[in-house]
Amino acid sequence: MQEQGPRLLALARGVVRDTHIAEDIVQESFVKLWRQPPEAQAAIASWLRTTVVRASIDRLRKRQAKPSETLNPSAPESPPVADAQEQARRIEDAMARLDPEKRAVLLLRARDQLPYEAIAAALDIPLGTVMSRLARARKALLHELAQTETASEGSPIPFPRRSTP
Repeated sequence: MQEQGPRLLALARGVVRDTHIAEDIVQESFVKLWRQPPEAQAAIASWLRTTVVRASIDRLRKRQAKPSETLNPSAPESPPVADAQEQARRIEDAMARLDPEKRAVLLLRARDQLPYEAIAAALDIPLGTVMSRLARARKALLHELAQTETASEGSPIPFPRRSTP
């Protein structure tokens, strides 16, 4: 629990956008592990990650609420400059507007830095589906960030744009 708990909590919180719900999900996942552990000891971290992601998405589906309506994230660490704080806030807001499946695949790749194969195992989907979901999730995130840019009177998107010849 000490080793995997903080990582799993961050993952669940990233998907459900609520610290208390995320804590419940992680606790329930550890209880499931205790009741029915996987056969291979080495598979525990992967099993827990999969269980947390699935439980997080299921919890949001059961609530039938938009992700932005379930916001209660813990305060992010303060970046050293105000511009970085604003950039981080915009990314978090844009992530909150994504559906849970897109948010989960982005978090597994970006925050947990998992390879595609591990993401496929965690979400129980084919490797090709991971790649297509990541592409769609990135596109959706950029779209949300562009919407924020338009709403904030032309401030730049925090990702580099492709230069046009």
